[in-house]
Amino acid sequence: MRNKAIYLVIGILLVISIILASCAETTTSSTSTSAATATSTTSKSTTSTVTTTQTSATTQSTTTASNWWDKFGKPQYGGKITLAVSSYTENFDVTTFSSGESQMWYDALFEPDWTTDRNEWAFTTDFTPDQYWTGVLAETWEQTDPQTMVIHLRKGMNWQNKAPVNGREFNSDDVVQHFDRILGTGSGYTKANPMLAGSLSNLASVTATDNYTVVFKFKTASSGVAFQTIADTSRIEAPECVKDQGGTITDWTKAIGTGPWILTNYVSNSSLTYGGNSAYIINDPRYPQNHIPYVDELTLLVIPDTSTQQAALRTGKIDFLNGITWQYAKTLQSSNKDLQQMKLPGGGGAAAIQTSYGVAFRLDKTPFTDIKVRKALQMSINLKEIAEGYYGGSSLATPSGLVTQNYAGYAYDYNNWSQSLKDEYAYNPAAAKQLLSDAGYPDGFKTTLVAGTSDDLQLLQIFKAYFLNIGVDMEINAMDPNAAFGLMITGKVDQMFTGAGGFTSRPTRTIEEFYSAGSNFYKVNDANYDAIRNKFWASTNANEVASTMIEADKYVIEQHWLILGPETNSYAMWQSYFKGYSGEALGFNQKYVCSRLWIDQTK
Repeated sequence: MRNKAIYLVIGILLVISIILASCAETTTSSTSTSAATATSTTSKSTTSTVTTTQTSATTQSTTTASNWWDKFGKPQYGGKITLAVSSYTENFDVTTFSSGESQMWYDALFEPDWTTDRNEWAFTTDFTPDQYWTGVLAETWEQTDPQTMVIHLRKGMNWQNKAPVNGREFNSDDVVQHFDRILGTGSGYTKANPMLAGSLSNLASVTATDNYTVVFKFKTASSGVAFQTIADTSRIEAPECVKDQGGTITDWTKAIGTGPWILTNYVSNSSLTYGGNSAYIINDPRYPQNHIPYVDELTLLVIPDTSTQQAALRTGKIDFLNGITWQYAKTLQSSNKDLQQMKLPGGGGAAAIQTSYGVAFRLDKTPFTDIKVRKALQMSINLKEIAEGYYGGSSLATPSGLVTQNYAGYAYDYNNWSQSLKDEYAYNPAAAKQLLSDAGYPDGFKTTLVAGTSDDLQLLQIFKAYFLNIGVDMEINAMDPNAAFGLMITGKVDQMFTGAGGFTSRPTRTIEEFYSAGSNFYKVNDANYDAIRNKFWASTNANEVASTMIEADKYVIEQHWLILGPETNSYAMWQSYFKGYSGEALGFNQKYVCSRLWIDQTK
């Protein structure tokens, strides 16, 4: 008989949800992220036009046919955009604190192609396939052999005119010093960067052959992932600022880049304010004659409390907010019917790189070394009940594994699962109890789970109730998030910890999740997975990257290394006068997204 605890927990949550959801959900638009056929990128370029500061926006004179972005109307100059962030660590160095807020003044070698039709690729997450990138600091690039990529830099890109850089031209030595600093391989840098060096483990060297040409050499043939590897770490800081600050940029007045935004004011734990860079030479890709940014000022307000953020959106004090739950989205829509909204995969926000949440284990510890135990725990979870109850029908009841099901062409599509595998993820407490008995635990067992207080403790309580129904008594040990994370990364978690899957991050990051020689919180030591991971890094084209990700996802799903709930969704909401936006993830893309948005000053 189903344990009454399940009904009690879900019943309470449903009551709360009904109270919050006082009106029917209305979504102005919805775009799902799906991959087009993956292709190998060999060379790509963009053009730019040098312009002076404008007072009114022009239209794209070279295009007479309609474009998908015409629905936004004619861009306007002036006004300001105000956004909210939950917190800001006082650090202005892209290599030590890689948040969206610390990217605003930097440019990267590449950025997502803003002209891409959002029905083809929606840019709602952290990952963008090779074919949807364009150059920024890089003008063209080519893979000359499986171990070499050559990048030709855009001429005329200048550092912002602030000391100690003083507006000099960006050059190839800046690129070399940036990567030397990450790898600890030269230019006076001897210590590898702990945050970024791991993703560049296959990079052998970066050298300049002239002022505008940079050669990247890889240790092994990896032409299929070379571009993504570089793109992931290619936001470039000024070497003069690093040396002037003694190795790490901590002074906001030395936050100098080549990008469209200049940090003009910083108030600790309160706000960051940006003005436009009038000398920026790259124009709006959708309107090539238009200088960007369109607005005069961009402000990021530090608002830690979620309810205060939502109140600020409701009253018009901020223009945009993401990571909104389905309950609050309904409440906000009912109180301000002019708010626009879009459903996005995952929890939203700058750090949303997962879509599914649940529990994970130390896979070197009994009883979790036995796959029958892991299968039993999964079969005790009623995904449909969670999807319809806890998530209010905003998520699908289908399971996910390593890769989000939103990434068609990169994830192991649930529709392609065998029936026997689907059965292993279907709610079946009787079969789960039998599996536990077969594993030698006819009466179940006791276990502990380490969680941070910022984790979804309500969802973990639901998991606890389901587990208890098959005899598994999971004690939840909630603690300070930093303490919980510290236990994880040091391998001091004895049994279970909060888990996440359905990753939306770039494949070059996701593939490392269960690699035995990686960070490997799970303590997996599986030669089969390591072989898939090594195959991924030896990919020769984008098609192999995609197919190997499917292979890795399938293997993780079959091994039941994660016990997850349904894939989650959240909402982005914005004011009706906030124009040019169509669901793009801000996070790491804030710089380029915000520079192409404008305020309709007629409203």
